Amino acid sequence: MTQANQVVTIFAKGSKNMRESRLGLPWSTSRIRKRFEYSKWMESQSWLDARKLWFSTWVDLEGRDPTCLACGGNWTLQHGDLHHRSYERLGHERFDDLMPLCRNCHDKVHKILESSPSWRKLNRGQASDLIVGRLRISQKNTSQVESASLSNASLRVDNKAVSQSG
Repeated sequence: MTQANQVVTIFAKGSKNMRESRLGLPWSTSRIRKRFEYSKWMESQSWLDARKLWFSTWVDLEGRDPTCLACGGNWTLQHGDLHHRSYERLGHERFDDLMPLCRNCHDKVHKILESSPSWRKLNRGQASDLIVGRLRISQKNTSQVESASLSNASLRVDNKAVSQSG
């Protein structure tokens, strides 16, 4: 383990919000510093207050509570993540710097972002929007397949009932 990765591990253990570096990609001192600043912000009361402000702004603009933008699932202040489309204004985020995602979809977004250097060549907002769009399409297709399967199962049950009564 490199010295930089040892430092990351020490910081990560002291913070619930600091991921370890990607396998085989050690972090620079600058990256470690940025991740540590991010971690401290995410654990602060100021971030909790910023989340509340974001939530109330969403409700004012949309007229409803937020949902996960990828799967449409429930999103609450207590059980939802706000994905950063940009870190440029960390600590002073604008409304559109953040997007509501459930924990599962947020993990998927980060896994995809980290899966290929191609995603990291785009700006973070563009990459995030494209990935969430893909997840939404995937979720829609999965829901349609599940709905069709349920309909087919229902038809089989109905047909069986008809054939038994006839």
